[in-house]
Amino acid sequence: MKKFFTLLCCALVALAGCSRIDDLEDKVDNLEGRVDKIEETLKSLNEQISSLSSLVNTIKNGGYISDVTTETKDGINYYTLTLSNGEKVTVHDGADGISGEDGATPVVGVKLDEEDGNYYWTVNGEYTDPKVRVNGQDGLTPEIRIISDYWVIKWPGDEYYTTLGYAKGADGKDGDAFFEKVEIGEDEVTFILADGEEFSVSLLGAFRLVCETTTVGVHPGSEASVAYKVKGVKEGEQVVVYIKYTSAGWTASIDEAEGLVKISVPSDQEEGLVIVEAINNTTSQVADQAICFEAGELSVANSSYSVSDASNVIEVPVSTNMLYEVSVDAEWIKYIETKAPHTETLVFQTELNTAAEDRNAVITITGDAGDIITVSVLQRGCPPLKESYTIGEYYERQGVIGIVWYDDEECVKVLSLQEKSFLEFGTGNTKGYSTTDGLANRNSIVDNPYSDINWFPAHQWCYSLGDSWYLPAEEEMKAILNNIGTLNAAIAEAGGSSLRKGYKYWTSTQNAENLSNAAQVWWDWDSEKALSSYASVSESSQITRASAYVSRKAPEETPEPSVAIGTKMTLNGADGVIAYIDETGEHGYVISLDECEPCHWTSVVTNQTSGSWIPSSDTDGKAICDKFSTFYENIGQFPAANWCVYLGNGGWFLPAQEQLKAIFANFSKVNAGIEAAGGTPLKEYKGYWTVTTYYSEDDGLNARHITYCDGDVIQYSDAVYYGGLYPARAIIEF
Repeated sequence: MKKFFTLLCCALVALAGCSRIDDLEDKVDNLEGRVDKIEETLKSLNEQISSLSSLVNTIKNGGYISDVTTETKDGINYYTLTLSNGEKVTVHDGADGISGEDGATPVVGVKLDEEDGNYYWTVNGEYTDPKVRVNGQDGLTPEIRIISDYWVIKWPGDEYYTTLGYAKGADGKDGDAFFEKVEIGEDEVTFILADGEEFSVSLLGAFRLVCETTTVGVHPGSEASVAYKVKGVKEGEQVVVYIKYTSAGWTASIDEAEGLVKISVPSDQEEGLVIVEAINNTTSQVADQAICFEAGELSVANSSYSVSDASNVIEVPVSTNMLYEVSVDAEWIKYIETKAPHTETLVFQTELNTAAEDRNAVITITGDAGDIITVSVLQRGCPPLKESYTIGEYYERQGVIGIVWYDDEECVKVLSLQEKSFLEFGTGNTKGYSTTDGLANRNSIVDNPYSDINWFPAHQWCYSLGDSWYLPAEEEMKAILNNIGTLNAAIAEAGGSSLRKGYKYWTSTQNAENLSNAAQVWWDWDSEKALSSYASVSESSQITRASAYVSRKAPEETPEPSVAIGTKMTLNGADGVIAYIDETGEHGYVISLDECEPCHWTSVVTNQTSGSWIPSSDTDGKAICDKFSTFYENIGQFPAANWCVYLGNGGWFLPAQEQLKAIFANFSKVNAGIEAAGGTPLKEYKGYWTVTTYYSEDDGLNARHITYCDGDVIQYSDAVYYGGLYPARAIIEF
């Protein structure tokens, strides 16, 4: 559901609608009829606004629509909606009214205030002053009127009306429909407004028959099937679905087991109608659904595509009115978007082609009416990396497209054809301090499980171009701008955006001594060369240009690890799963399948635990647990550590903060392994004790606990005795 939607009242002007009046000129001349029509229009408008107010309250209060009935009069559909609180409201669609040349178009709407979670009325897209709430006990519903040819609005409790604008225009038409369309779906009712905006309300409880599609393309003599569901049936109620009507010569049947309406099309026809009816024999409720059949169409705009060796998205426009299936005869091209009838585009994704040879695939689109269309795809092979490139040479290979600005025996560096303005460097520590290696600076973010490249907009834009792309370092950007003439000539020929003299460009070099600054580089007119300085990372006046790194070295084959995260392992008499593997690929930590009950970090307050001395480590939980066992007669004073130490036959311990962080970085894989081994899954949003502590005169002794929240690993602290209760997991080294 959209958080913002606008209720266009532009259908309201002072002249009567020609759709309901036989003679427009007579009505314009008839002042009495004109006044009657305006009053009728205003009454309908205010009823519609009141209905919208009720729907907003239903959304806000978590309610739903329990029933919908439809009635059509004079070509306009009227919908009576029964809400979950028993209230009934009516909305309708209809012809749009257009204000006259001199008339104003007041726009009355509602908007969600994300700070307090309430909806407020808006006029012309802005909150009223003061703000007037729609939902809740304090909610108010405005009244719209026309006074002396002006639109006015009045809020309950106000003494005066507020003028919205002139309502009378030379070519104006009356209209009171700001609901363009109401769609009754399987589980919700969608309201499409006159300006194209839409919102939905849950539909529960209503007895209804829902078909997969209500318009089907067929050919003479073919067969067709349409899936159906009966909604709003309570347990124990008996429902019968049958064919109520078929066009002459058509036959249809119900396959209850498959939930299908099966149709046989006559050999001399392709247009027809089938009406399916469901009857609830327990409640006597009846629901109908019409399925229209028309001449089948299935065609594509282009039956052949050729793409580069890169990973590409292929969009295949399709014109169809029938259900269809899609298949591909090659694994390197995937159908990534399932479409229903009448959609225009099928989307496919090709993988990177690392081979030198071209390769082909065939997409087959099979319509339910028997039509078969094939689309061929040719993906070009990967061109070999040249022995050398000149500065300014155009480069296109494996998705990297741009202009070469650097080349040596180890790599080729390619400048992007486009650039981005008004991006901040970002906030936080990238640990990217290199002045010469922008790729390393980028990797200091993407390889850090506790950082996110989205925190650094300039970095993120470059990385969004592909894995090879990065924000150049300070000296790299100087080298680029010092070749600005050569590079700009090549960029222009390739249709890109030229580098700009005198403008400052971000680099990936962050100031290690002052993290609030990062290096910027510009081509200086006076010096006629590139210069650099530091700027605040929150500035956004700089330009961002990306570089790609293409290695000349053959990719190293990564050996399959002999151990894998999530694999069950039994060590020293206790079961666990591998939760962390170090750089050797052979060693790491196993985490226990179960956890201790939530507890205080310590069960007593002693001089030692309330003082400044206690053994602690950020990285070595085993050493601290060993000290507990040595220095304290009863490790049972430390419930979490005690539970871990006495798991199995020794060697298990309560992890230190960095050890548990490293494990939680693999949270999903670890949890999958724990569940597969029959253990108790780790809990999200729940802190787990570590052995790491710190002491301050103000806060006393606190211990760290680590929490996994929505993909982030977060470190917290709490008092060792008076604080909260948290569980613990034991780990052991392997």
